[in-house]
Amino acid sequence: DAWENPYKDDGIAIGSYFLDCHLVSSILTSEGKIEEEGGFENGSGGWTNAAVSSTKKHTGNSSAAVSGTMSRSVTGLTAGKTYTFSAYVNTENCSGTVTICGNSSAGDVISFRTDPASDGGWTRMSAVFTAEAGTNTLTAAVSEGTAYVDDVMLEEGDTCSSADLLRHG
Repeated sequence: DAWENPYKDDGIAIGSYFLDCHLVSSILTSEGKIEEEGGFENGSGGWTNAAVSSTKKHTGNSSAAVSGTMSRSVTGLTAGKTYTFSAYVNTENCSGTVTICGNSSAGDVISFRTDPASDGGWTRMSAVFTAEAGTNTLTAAVSEGTAYVDDVMLEEGDTCSSADLLRHG
């Protein structure tokens, strides 16, 4: 289990599928500590314009309330590789659109209000992008009103998984 031994020499697998994830929601620091970011439980975690809120949350006790553009710089990705940036978004209080992007590659766009009767009002959005050398930028932009963003993940490849290997081993 990754919580008990994050330094295992062998790969972590679910079934017969091996996943290579760069999780923005939980990362292992060079000091060996697990740092929460995309769940917004311990603050904004390096995201700019992300107001931590307990008003709405997908999991845990907090999410980011976003009016305008929330962004975060990410380093350490392999240039030329494909990555998927995803987040759960609640647009009940948003009268405009929500777009998420990896670098300049636009991903999903929501132009509707999410329904609290459907998955508690949360929907997962994603953006597939090719990493550039150096710094890459992840953004969630709200054109009008406030949207709530939670459980942010960054994974290698062009699809979203449901696994958070640091939380669920």
